[in-house]
Amino acid sequence: MPSITAARDFSLYDLETQFKVKLAIAPEILETWLQQEPVLDETEITALQRIQQHYFNLDRRRPLLKDLVKMVVLSPLLDLAGFYDCDLEIRTEEKVEISLNDQDTIIRGFIDIVIVQEQFWLLAIETKRTQISAKSALPQILFYLINTPNHNRPTYGLVTNGLEFIFLQLPANSSQCERSYTLSLEKEEEIGQVLRVLKYLRSQLPQYC
Repeated sequence: MPSITAARDFSLYDLETQFKVKLAIAPEILETWLQQEPVLDETEITALQRIQQHYFNLDRRRPLLKDLVKMVVLSPLLDLAGFYDCDLEIRTEEKVEISLNDQDTIIRGFIDIVIVQEQFWLLAIETKRTQISAKSALPQILFYLINTPNHNRPTYGLVTNGLEFIFLQLPANSSQCERSYTLSLEKEEEIGQVLRVLKYLRSQLPQYC
């Protein structure tokens, strides 16, 4: 019987050595995306302020657990970005499983949220509770991105703990994944950038949105 290894137990080094994939900080990807997305209007800015207020109000009682991060921060952002208005499928706890060493080892994980158009993954999202750094989820989300069903188009990722946000981009047919610097919900300009990037990613499927 093959042994089961959880995707969350992998490190970036494990992925580099076993899958020959690398993750590099690429500040220019945010700049490129933001140049293509207009500045936010007053309604959107007000909505972001409400998300911030809700987060801070709950966090002063106790750090947000994973489900609250999804409910209070992530879901409103996806709504503002227009993902719920598109002809897209949103799946939760999507299983990703691959075999290594002639079936002796199975690596298994579950993506928190994946936004799909037909069999194309547009955006894979991994969330953590507030007490855990968003960076800790980078190996996990990278494992999911390199196992996308369609390698002929770029796939994007996001990791967040409600306070921190890191975006990733895996170009088509590439083993070099790029990531942004960490953005913070505490900074008005940066949470605005988070929304603008999400709106840009949603616009990558204009015929469906």
